[in-house]
Amino acid sequence: MYGNRVVVTGLGCISPIGLSVDEYWQNLLAGVSGAGRITTFDPEGLPVQIAAEVKGFDPGDYMDRKAARRMERFAQFSIAAAGQALADAGLEVNDSNAWDIGAIIATGGGGIRAVADEMETLVTRGWERVGPMMVPLMIPNMASCQVSMTYGIKGPVVTNTAACAAGVYSMFESLHFLRRGDVAAVVAGGTESAVLPLAFISMARTGALSRRNDDPQTASRPFDRDRDGFVFGEGAARATRGSTPSCAAAVSRVTPSTSARPSRAVRAPDARSRRRSRTPILDPTRSTTCAPTARAHR
Repeated sequence: MYGNRVVVTGLGCISPIGLSVDEYWQNLLAGVSGAGRITTFDPEGLPVQIAAEVKGFDPGDYMDRKAARRMERFAQFSIAAAGQALADAGLEVNDSNAWDIGAIIATGGGGIRAVADEMETLVTRGWERVGPMMVPLMIPNMASCQVSMTYGIKGPVVTNTAACAAGVYSMFESLHFLRRGDVAAVVAGGTESAVLPLAFISMARTGALSRRNDDPQTASRPFDRDRDGFVFGEGAARATRGSTPSCAAAVSRVTPSTSARPSRAVRAPDARSRRRSRTPILDPTRSTTCAPTARAHR
């Protein structure tokens, strides 16, 4: 291992079995499954009719409602989970530390829902009806950019897209930002919301999804010899991480300022961000070892 030691200082979670870390953990220990018949669209006639959907999520509980209407669901999840993680860490983002905090948040599909919706609009109603906000709605980097704009984070803002491994990769990426000393703290994790016909049916046709439509509660069984696929889901998980030399200063356990501010579709960088973008990020002592990881997937 090289550089600073990295620790987790706060957690956040928006999931099919809980809208907070505590609720998620208690339900996980109790064996609660978040899988059920799809409610986002009518799956009648499809070979796969189950998914793990987030239930009871109201974006207005976590951000300005006007701003929420300009975001796709994956970005809303990202902001909500990030706010929880910042609060759990007691990390207040302000003028004294904003440039030393980063947002490294991953997604596999980003705003694919916006692409599907606007494509249908184009075909059925014509180009004049296509929404001008489609691009900022659908681009994957809104997972981290919206968090940056909402909470005032001005350090590195990075989005990784690595399919089902995207969230894991964001943790790896944030680890190296912190070890190198590029930042004092990072909000890292993954976010996803793509339970819609286009993405869902494509996965179902590959045979990757479980077809236990009559028993969704037991359909997710990654290590079972009788498993027939995974269960499509949505949600976001977030960890606030810091390097030990800076944790005492960056994570002060004061009441965090997590009130949402309306975001803009495009933000022009100021002079300091232009200077920071020219700062080289170098790793002169690349690690030659890595920790073994096991991840249940297919």
